Amino acid sequence: MKRSVWALLLVFVAAVLQGNIPSTFSILDAKPDLVLVVIIVYSLASNPISAATIGLLAGIVQGFSVGTSLGSFALTRMLTGFLAGFCTVHVFSENLLVPSGSALVLTAVCESAFLLVNPAVARGSVWKVIVGESVCNAIIVVAIYFVVRVCEGRRRNKLIDSKIY
Repeated sequence: MKRSVWALLLVFVAAVLQGNIPSTFSILDAKPDLVLVVIIVYSLASNPISAATIGLLAGIVQGFSVGTSLGSFALTRMLTGFLAGFCTVHVFSENLLVPSGSALVLTAVCESAFLLVNPAVARGSVWKVIVGESVCNAIIVVAIYFVVRVCEGRRRNKLIDSKIY
């Protein structure tokens, strides 16, 4: 429960920050989707049901912050959360490439599904943007995952030290 509250709080923060990312932080004309990054990072450490729930709530928040396509955001983010939670159960390991690869693939799947669900999106150079966003999100997930592993290692060491003395 406590983790879900933190995840929702991070979703709100990510939605606020999302609109303020300067265009200098783009790859192939695509900025990272911070809400999607929060969904993926949380879901890679959760079970599929709670991951889908966070994805649904994050999609609703993102839909409200964008102002359009509420149902499309909710559906695709819920699907992404579920798939990331499913990856956790079946694929996840301590290797640093697994979260980044998962973020790359899950972002591409999420944005492709968003294209299928939302017919109002412009179709111009959308595949280039999807690839760019996938790469951006994968880089951010690697950075976040590394920080989380370092913090968790320190916490684990403090617990071990407190039991020894």
